[in-house]
Amino acid sequence: KIIFRLDIARPMRRVCRSISWSLYSILLLQTLKLAFCFAPTPTNQIMNTVQAQNALEFCRSSPTAVVVTVWPTAHSQTAAVRSWLQESCQIIHETELTIESAGGVATCLALYHGEDWVHSNCWYNESPLPSGPPAGPYAGAKWKAELAWRVEAPMTVFVVDSKEAGGRLWRGEER
Repeated sequence: KIIFRLDIARPMRRVCRSISWSLYSILLLQTLKLAFCFAPTPTNQIMNTVQAQNALEFCRSSPTAVVVTVWPTAHSQTAAVRSWLQESCQIIHETELTIESAGGVATCLALYHGEDWVHSNCWYNESPLPSGPPAGPYAGAKWKAELAWRVEAPMTVFVVDSKEAGGRLWRGEER
């Protein structure tokens, strides 16, 4: 089964990448975060954990599950992304994850697991960095992390049911 993620690093830019397990990683991380971190009330903690588990189950069982990631750099656009998604599909789950910039490369490696470009600078010219291209192993993941964590803000993740969206979420070549 292939799950799709809509990657919005720049305001309303739609780029989809085929992935197999990054959705699971994000939702599992959210579930663990809720299970082991302080919550204002036990009821809220249980509700959030149940919602994350339901979203995870939906992703396991539905061929129309889509993960939409709004990177920290685009956090100010989260409301616009939410509104845009609501026009096309049903939002099953929404969560914010606070991942410091030091965790950016590891997050990119997890989300883009299995994609060859994380090892190279093949997409670098799309958005050059002021400091130049990253060096060493995982240059593509370093590049993506540098772009995605330009500001200290949470990463927002939506799980949506794209059943009614048709082709409105992505173009065929971005699938």
